[in-house]
Amino acid sequence: MSDRPPFDAADAKIAEAYLHRHGLSSVDPFTDPRSKDDLIFTASLSSARFIMAQSFGSRRANGHRFRVFPFIVGRPSANAFAIEEGGLQLCGLDIGLGTAAFEISSYVFSQSSLFREIGDPAIEVSPDLPPGAQLAFWITDRLHERGLPDGPPIGVELLPKDPQRQIAAYFLTQLMLRFVWLHELYHCLNGHTGLLNAQRPGMVLNEMPDSAAISLIE
Repeated sequence: MSDRPPFDAADAKIAEAYLHRHGLSSVDPFTDPRSKDDLIFTASLSSARFIMAQSFGSRRANGHRFRVFPFIVGRPSANAFAIEEGGLQLCGLDIGLGTAAFEISSYVFSQSSLFREIGDPAIEVSPDLPPGAQLAFWITDRLHERGLPDGPPIGVELLPKDPQRQIAAYFLTQLMLRFVWLHELYHCLNGHTGLLNAQRPGMVLNEMPDSAAISLIE
């Protein structure tokens, strides 16, 4: 996990310890060689850290400096969370949520009837989802069925054909994920995580119960 300033190795250690206790692991697109061609999580995490670093000037009521550490969790569920651990605010975003956001963004820009002012919508083929598929979870479902990350690309059927619309799909994905990052950050800044930690130590603010997030994949 990256220790780029103002986020340091101590922050990363706390995050890794939390994930280890829950049988989870992080995905660091800055250092993982498998992420060299990634266009979603690298930009999203970089943006989140830049934005969240602006909050480091904040102080708690007791005068302690506010610290937050955002990271990506390597699990397929479409979830995000915030928790206070040892005085550090942790904001986690599941990799499955990024996949869901990209699938929605790609699908809407592949439809010739939507966002007609961008690019050339006439060349879009407006693909339908397969019978029984659920938008935002079709790619994750197929990855879950295949069981291995290797193999032919999944989801190319949903990609826009027009280059400008492809770029717009990536930007829309980033905006959707930025909303999630900011939502988690403000749980921390508004004292929600601190209050929960004071009342029930170890409790996490999930956007949805873990069991519900996993069941969506199925």
